[in-house]
Amino acid sequence: MVKRPPWVHVQQPTVPHYRVPFFDLLNERLDGRVRVSASPTVHSGPDSAPVHRRYLDLAHQCRPLAGGRAFWQQAMIPLADGTSGDVAVVSGNPRFLSTLRFARLARKHRMSIVWWGHGHSPGSSRLGKRIREALMSRCDAVLLYTDAEAAAWRARLPTRVGLFGAQNALDQSHAQAALAHWTPQQLHAFRSAQGLEGRKLLLFCGRLRRDPDSEVEVLLRALAELTPADPSLLAIVIGDGEERQRLQGLAGSLGLHDHVRWLGAQYDESANAPWFLSAELFVYPGSIGLSILHAMGYGLPVVTHAEREGHNPEIAALRHEWNGLQCQRGNPRQFAEQIARVVANPVLRQQLSDNARQTVAREFSLTAMADRFCAAVEHARQHAAVSL
Repeated sequence: MVKRPPWVHVQQPTVPHYRVPFFDLLNERLDGRVRVSASPTVHSGPDSAPVHRRYLDLAHQCRPLAGGRAFWQQAMIPLADGTSGDVAVVSGNPRFLSTLRFARLARKHRMSIVWWGHGHSPGSSRLGKRIREALMSRCDAVLLYTDAEAAAWRARLPTRVGLFGAQNALDQSHAQAALAHWTPQQLHAFRSAQGLEGRKLLLFCGRLRRDPDSEVEVLLRALAELTPADPSLLAIVIGDGEERQRLQGLAGSLGLHDHVRWLGAQYDESANAPWFLSAELFVYPGSIGLSILHAMGYGLPVVTHAEREGHNPEIAALRHEWNGLQCQRGNPRQFAEQIARVVANPVLRQQLSDNARQTVAREFSLTAMADRFCAAVEHARQHAAVSL
């Protein structure tokens, strides 16, 4: 008799477009025995993708508490099929107070608990880390975003708690399709139509925000140092946010009118692909996250700062002088120097590019992420505690 997968109920703040392919794969792995419950929108976070899936429930409105310092997802109730081995996967964001109620109700239904989230986020306080540690310690398994995070947390958690690194990944099929679709002739035509002949593109793609700070000001000041010697440089900024107006004003005051192009928020990968394929490198001076995997999927070397605590866990994908370059945080001159190293050395750029593609293919694939998720679920299923 074939053993059926457990019934797995996943609670999330939202389900952004980049996460849908993962849940599609997970639903397939678990023979449709998965439910993902989330809010359509949350304050200061990505909205859920406007997609329909049988496993996806986006009916839980999110209410801010204490001026937006905490949140409550309404009517978030764990679902089980009444058999042993059911598992609840809870969001590791401690600001969602309703998660604790969700987990307690799951225990009442004799469900195992997997805690899924960051072990560290930019700006995390000591109190926040202590809260995370207390919640993780009461679960059956903990799934952190990378192996590096899992290794750092092992000594802080009880040995009975299974600890896994998800190696958080993106669906790279769009990048692979774009690499196959855009021939050199088509890219030449695109560059010509966009007035990019003779220009060297530095690409930024992300939200223009203060918390966590994308620090695009560092890029602009670095560009101001570089362009007198190399007027061919052009920064392409894909993204929007509360910092855009200030940054555009700064670019003007630095004399960068001809060296920065602001494209605004673009979520259509087919529209973004030729920009990624035309760029020399990916520049992200602030707190980088999944953007690093997005860029590496296109073979773009990444330049960012070297303060690990100031990044999201996905920074584990970057190896200095292997698939990207790092410098001191908030230092435009050093940032400019690293950009210049890549732009002036085609051999170095190609090496970094090849290694970037290898990194996402071998270490941060969606398939491997699903394997690790299912391993955490299975551990929780077999090692369930009795209380939360």
